[in-house]
Amino acid sequence: MQRAAGFLLWLLVPAGSAEAGLVALQETPTLGIYQAAPESFSADENNVDVQKAIDVQDAITMAVANDPGFQQINWAIEKAKGDRRQATRYPNPTMGIITNEIGNEGGGGQYGVYWSRNIVRNHRQCIEQRYFSIEIAGLQQQYDIRRWQLSRNVGTRILKAARYSEQNKIIAQQMLALEEVLDITKKLFAAGEIANIAVSNIELVLDRLRQDRVELDLKREFELRALAIPLGIHQSPGQESSPPEIVFDWQQTVSELMSRDSTSLSDTWLETHPQINFANALAEQGKVQIQLARAEQCPDLQVQAALNYDTYTGDAFGGFQIGVPLQKYDRKKGLIAAAGAGYQRKLEAVRLKRMQLQSMYTLNEGEIVRLRSRVNNLRDIIIPKADENLRQIRSAFEVGEAEYLLLRTGLQAVREARLRLVETEYELAVAAVDLQTLLLDP
Repeated sequence: MQRAAGFLLWLLVPAGSAEAGLVALQETPTLGIYQAAPESFSADENNVDVQKAIDVQDAITMAVANDPGFQQINWAIEKAKGDRRQATRYPNPTMGIITNEIGNEGGGGQYGVYWSRNIVRNHRQCIEQRYFSIEIAGLQQQYDIRRWQLSRNVGTRILKAARYSEQNKIIAQQMLALEEVLDITKKLFAAGEIANIAVSNIELVLDRLRQDRVELDLKREFELRALAIPLGIHQSPGQESSPPEIVFDWQQTVSELMSRDSTSLSDTWLETHPQINFANALAEQGKVQIQLARAEQCPDLQVQAALNYDTYTGDAFGGFQIGVPLQKYDRKKGLIAAAGAGYQRKLEAVRLKRMQLQSMYTLNEGEIVRLRSRVNNLRDIIIPKADENLRQIRSAFEVGEAEYLLLRTGLQAVREARLRLVETEYELAVAAVDLQTLLLDP
């Protein structure tokens, strides 16, 4: 009787919990070092006064802390942790009451209790734990990926706003030069050396340039307003608010980009890249799915034990049953084949991701080289020639030796060359940001 009760206790309470395997697994994560989620951001706690101008790094910090995408990653990790915790739990035993031979020829019947449970075989729980541990490690790679995506988005918006400011400055300079030409034209008209249509044409060009400046101011303002949304400092619609002011030195940034050497890659940059790590995690999960499908070929044992009492004879006795599903039809063969194909597909996805990153690096490097060449060409050749050409035309115009249309063409050529320089510098900065994002290079 005591032996039977002891056996039932073994069935009811597992001798070893699957938690032990989980602890060992947590001490040696599959991919890299586990990272903590970004802490919630507070302007006061981080000493960032959003009423004053903020620099680029502050803007990125605010965007990262305010981003719902990080919380999505957090909750995805918490879900995987819950799934992993669930995988550590053994199947619950079943307890019931047995009655037999009730009213057998007027005699008493048999009464008793039974316990039953399934015994999981082939370490299937540990395999499932490993699957979810790999998923957690892969999701944690998303922190770096998301952080650099945000950095790129914030950086490109700041670059756009700075580009509009630089273009506005160029147009303002052109308007000053054009106003001087207008004064000269009015004097020539008063002397009868030029028609009034030239004066009217210059005034029309000035009106157009004023409108261009207004539009550039509006573009910059709404670019900064759009930037305020991911920074978490926007206000509700209908409330008056001013866009954040960003401290950004355009000339210094361009100078650094022009003088920076080509990025030297380490031999392991691909192997340590978060996107590669994430793809590797998916491939590892595919391998574990094969192991799990193979482990399920060995079915669980169905064990049952009982204690009974015969009221007619007064005897107590026990019973024991053990069963296993017959594997007459191999119903797991298709799952194993599907898991194997899925694993190979994920391995190819890792190889494809490596090729994509290498191609993106090559294209970005080529774009930077091309844009640097254009900047140098505009600075050293196009703009100096346009300035000299305008100087000569203006000198001739002041003494009545050149027509106004030629002067207008010269002014337009200088303006377009300088605006094109700013546009090219902007494209160069964006290409550099893309390359930094690709290489995760601060």
